[in-house]
Amino acid sequence: MKILWAIVDGGGNIPPQIAVARALRKRGADIHFIGHVGARERVENADFTFETFSTGREFNPTTPRSLPAMMAMFTREITDRSLGRQVLDAARRRDADAIVVDTLLVSVTADVIKSGIPTVMFVHCFYRAVQDAVAGPMGWYARLRGIDVKAPERADALQIVAARADLDPVRGTPPIVHTGVVWQGTPTASVAAETPRILLSLSTCGFGGQRAMLQNILDALAPLPVDVTVTAGASIDTAGLRVPANATLHDWLDHDEVLATTSL
Repeated sequence: MKILWAIVDGGGNIPPQIAVARALRKRGADIHFIGHVGARERVENADFTFETFSTGREFNPTTPRSLPAMMAMFTREITDRSLGRQVLDAARRRDADAIVVDTLLVSVTADVIKSGIPTVMFVHCFYRAVQDAVAGPMGWYARLRGIDVKAPERADALQIVAARADLDPVRGTPPIVHTGVVWQGTPTASVAAETPRILLSLSTCGFGGQRAMLQNILDALAPLPVDVTVTAGASIDTAGLRVPANATLHDWLDHDEVLATTSL
């Protein structure tokens, strides 16, 4: 089975999709990805082929921006009507039997569903978050551009939600399937550290003010009898941060290494 997988460079949306793609590959699926250039390295490191969207614009969510500027950039990107045509062109070139679409790609969804190629929507977050997004400014803007943000529900398309149903405050009864958590790495039983450990990690996206928030949190934790593990990521410039004695700072760290001994 040949699958084309359309993905957004959005940070935390990528790992669960790669994990599911790996599971499908083990079952014999041939999977090719299409998406933003920032997703290329992570996809190719998982030994999948990848091609980049051609928009002529830079799309780098790790670059620090104000909240309005960040949301404007995301909205512009995910409502770009050319992306649907690019996905369908790639699907036909590769003779894809099915297309998996990242739920963030609202401009792609309706076009792909209309094509008649079997389509699966991948939701990496609670479905309630999707409902809230399409009901808010991002959804309003998409509608103004002629995009049917509820196309998957109207078409009764398969939407898989990588979250636990009992934790998802969904409105109504949309046609979705909760698959549960997509584990990254090997599940490990929790073992409390002798000194309580706090894991501090903010957004992968460069929302303005994150650096100041990180400093405020570090200052608040400094006098407490805890060990603090801080992962900054690409969106926060750590130069000049005041790191207290009870904290260790990492530009990047696999959270699997510390979550089992983390209290908060």
